[in-house]
Amino acid sequence: MLISINRYEFDLSWTKVLYFFVAIAFVLYSFKDLNYNTAFVDEAIYATVGEEVLRGIYWEDAISWMGGSYIYPVISALINRRFGLEGIRLFSTFCVLITGIVAGKIGRKLGGKKVELITLFLFLFSSVSLNLAQLATYDAPSLLFTALSLYTALLSQNSHRYREIVLVLFSAILISVAILTKYVAILFLPIIGILILIKGRKFEIGLAFLWTLIVVAILALFLSFYLDDVLSYFAGRNSQEPADLAKIVKELGSDAALSLTGSLLGLIFALKDKKQSFGKILTYPKKFSSAFFPLEQKLQSIIEKADQRKFLVILLTLGGLSPLTYHLAFLNIRSFWKHMVYASFFWAPVSGWVFYKLYKSVQNTQKNTTLISNLAQLILTLSLVAVITNLWINFSKHWRFQRSWPSASRAIAFLERNRKPEDRIFAEASAIYKYHLFSGFEDPYSWSSTWYLEYKGKDGVEAMKLAIRDRTFSYIILNNYFTQSIDEELLTDIKNYYYLTMEDSYKVSGQYDNLTTIWAPKF
Repeated sequence: MLISINRYEFDLSWTKVLYFFVAIAFVLYSFKDLNYNTAFVDEAIYATVGEEVLRGIYWEDAISWMGGSYIYPVISALINRRFGLEGIRLFSTFCVLITGIVAGKIGRKLGGKKVELITLFLFLFSSVSLNLAQLATYDAPSLLFTALSLYTALLSQNSHRYREIVLVLFSAILISVAILTKYVAILFLPIIGILILIKGRKFEIGLAFLWTLIVVAILALFLSFYLDDVLSYFAGRNSQEPADLAKIVKELGSDAALSLTGSLLGLIFALKDKKQSFGKILTYPKKFSSAFFPLEQKLQSIIEKADQRKFLVILLTLGGLSPLTYHLAFLNIRSFWKHMVYASFFWAPVSGWVFYKLYKSVQNTQKNTTLISNLAQLILTLSLVAVITNLWINFSKHWRFQRSWPSASRAIAFLERNRKPEDRIFAEASAIYKYHLFSGFEDPYSWSSTWYLEYKGKDGVEAMKLAIRDRTFSYIILNNYFTQSIDEELLTDIKNYYYLTMEDSYKVSGQYDNLTTIWAPKF
């Protein structure tokens, strides 16, 4: 359909209309309620750490426990200075939206404009994407940089000479920034590296070497300054939350069942004809056992017969499995749902391609007998119902996510009325109060946390008990949410040396009553 506006003509198809509708609907849905809750503790931590860095304060030694460099905290702090909590959450919305567009572009390479539309919808309206789009953490920009790195690597496959080198250069820089933003992006290095290595029907050893060299150089430069901090992070417990296999699988089914199913079907389609897919690479030792040909020649002969689209499907499926493999291997559920957003990015194009392929197959059966035609219509109807049901479930999950931590609004209002500048606060998730009141950046003891404390040569819970008995803190704030076991250890001493001055109840996820208490010292 051609539309003319002031002598300019636009080719506007229903696919394009729906594409823009999906993108705009996502932005409006995310934007309408960015102030849905007070800051989550991670949001507060990144913004306050970034503010301290901008002020030249590094007493928290954040790189040793944060899981990334100062890139995102500084970005968060800069946005927060001008636009506040809604601004940094909107930045995440922007990152997720661009990632969805990139996923759609990859889907378009697999199967055209309709697959691009399906991919965009599947990615943007998954529950994990909706949640991350309203959460101001380093996951959203790291995801975006990973997506752009993969896409520039993919674009380099159809480029030549200088443009190819520039794209490979950008891919290396982007994945390096993704890793420095959040270390977990290192899981996707092999997938992007393979995409650089194999171009069309030949190996690009030189480009792969250049890409690897740039990535190693950037990461080595970072480690030359922060090696001890990075080792401390990986050696510590900050990245660990042990869980049994059943719990991880249950969360996987809850967050990524649709995209996982689609990608696994895509993998089956790609591998079903070994003569036409890269699945044959796995069988080369049996097919090419001659000692007269080097490994590269053996693989080259397979590549020459390969279907590039199916090769991309296999790579994307394996890329999405990378975070899942990590969490299952270490039985670690920490940040699992956020890492499923990375998986969703890789799997959405494959799922879009598969679902469109199935739709076309069903459409073709309508030319057969009436029974087969009716069965095809039934399958399409059930599929539509399944998509609508899944969308409703995703919105419901997102609603619960917005309420999945206690609101600190009443506690913040209490501190605004009663707190003096010189007061020292001991609080569960103290960064939340520090962030909202925007104070205490210069004094490391202004906002002590139940996660860790040093006091009079002691540390941990022992230091906390000693400080409580000395009535060191002007106020103590607990909500039995972030550090429940520590709260229980401290409560006896708190009741002996402090009195209850305020209570606030909040229904977490709309189901569980959570009580926030504020205590003041007895004198």
